[in-house]
Amino acid sequence: MKEFIRNYRDSLLVFITLSVITILFLHPPIPQYENYNFFANQCSCMGLPHAENTITNLPFLFVGLWGLMRFRRYVITCNIERFCWLGYLIGVTCTFFGSSYYHLDPDNFRLVWDRIPVVFAFISLFHAILAERVSKKFAKISLLPLLALSISTVIYWYFTETWGLGDMRAYILVQLLPMLLIPFILKWYSSRYSHGWMLLLVGAWYLLAKIFEGLDAFVYDLNGYVSGHGIKHLLAALACVQVVWMLERRSLLKVKQI
Repeated sequence: MKEFIRNYRDSLLVFITLSVITILFLHPPIPQYENYNFFANQCSCMGLPHAENTITNLPFLFVGLWGLMRFRRYVITCNIERFCWLGYLIGVTCTFFGSSYYHLDPDNFRLVWDRIPVVFAFISLFHAILAERVSKKFAKISLLPLLALSISTVIYWYFTETWGLGDMRAYILVQLLPMLLIPFILKWYSSRYSHGWMLLLVGAWYLLAKIFEGLDAFVYDLNGYVSGHGIKHLLAALACVQVVWMLERRSLLKVKQI
């Protein structure tokens, strides 16, 4: 089995990718649910509207700036990896500004500026992993086109929503596909760096964040102080902390083939 995977792992990744794309786009358009912009915790604090959901974005700023300030110290062996990790940290930092801008007065237009940094960080992280483990050449060729494509999925969603034909399938794809592919890449391809297992924890934190996002009102009704969406921000920020912690700790290794 290991021999089969080693010989066909590239093809298997392509098969998984095409299968997910096909399944998702055979599904009817997926609109954003009607009350998405109405969050459970509407409380203000010291004149700051929607205080909880705005303030809980601060960790993105802290971890993004920390990573950028420490960037030259990280063990990164080639320019395409360096470019991807830099893009990731910039995306995380900009998530603070985009998400804070959105939560001060939530609507679909402001949501565009919330989502663009998120997909930018997602694609940058995914390409950093591709460059480290799968193919530097492919990562170098595909990074800019897929960054542009990911941003265009947000813009496409916004206009379809404005026209009353909301369709989030492409936006869902740019988050779902990396989350599905990264575990296979970590299993099937060796890395030149230590601490790669931490990327699995990144996925776990982010999955937990998405669960709390869906439980926004339920969590707030339970305690009356903290909402699921605010906890979602903190858990997603923990995923970013996990990435930076990995970059802080890792060192070069000899590559071991499966």
